[in-house]
Amino acid sequence: MTLVVVLALLLGSGVLLRPLEVTTRARVRENQPALEFSEVEGAAGQGILLGLLSGGRALLADLVWIRGYTAWAETDVERASALIHLAVGIDPRPLFFWINGGRTIGYDIPVWGIDQAGGETHLPRLVVDRIRRDQAERALQFYDRGLGYHPDQPWLLVDMANIHQRKLNDLEGAAELYRRAAEVPGAPWFAARIYAELLQRLGRDREAYDWLVALHPTLPPRDPSAMAPIVLGRIRALEDKLAIPEAERYRASEPVQE
Repeated sequence: MTLVVVLALLLGSGVLLRPLEVTTRARVRENQPALEFSEVEGAAGQGILLGLLSGGRALLADLVWIRGYTAWAETDVERASALIHLAVGIDPRPLFFWINGGRTIGYDIPVWGIDQAGGETHLPRLVVDRIRRDQAERALQFYDRGLGYHPDQPWLLVDMANIHQRKLNDLEGAAELYRRAAEVPGAPWFAARIYAELLQRLGRDREAYDWLVALHPTLPPRDPSAMAPIVLGRIRALEDKLAIPEAERYRASEPVQE
């Protein structure tokens, strides 16, 4: 029987994961960072086994993630959160873990928590708001930790911006994160457009205008996601709103050729 088969059997029976789940749950309750791989070895009481498997940590993390999906399907708040943190503690390399784990923490878990506490219609508004805010903050902490492993990934910054905007009603924080995302090479074009939209919602029209004017010449003309004509239309609308003299208005240059 190969070591991989033995590992799968141990995971299936819970022999290996049970002590890891218990330890990680305790850390999550304390709102502490998840275990690193070296700590996971000690927490499991299986240091030699996990040491031998250090080269196969991707498989171990995948199996933990699958167990976490079961907890997600059962809306088990504590266990789902613990297994998400455990998976990234074992192997922080998959971006999928960080994006989907953060979304579960920020969007799914507060819904489950509110329902299990009695439901939104039966709970005081302050309690509902506190649950949502607490989980939003935990999601941001999770994403921030993910950035330590994936500093050049704009999608983590986009997800953080969405948490600020949708869960914390923090447009300033959302705008700053969208700006950071837009400045990462390879970022989706919508990040730059949303940054400008948020600047306008914050009453910072001139900043939005200057940003779009700088953005427009960089947009590839044959990439539909770049929406160069839409951006130019927003520039024109802002010129009218800001009453910019005709002589000072943006002269659209030839867009970047692909």
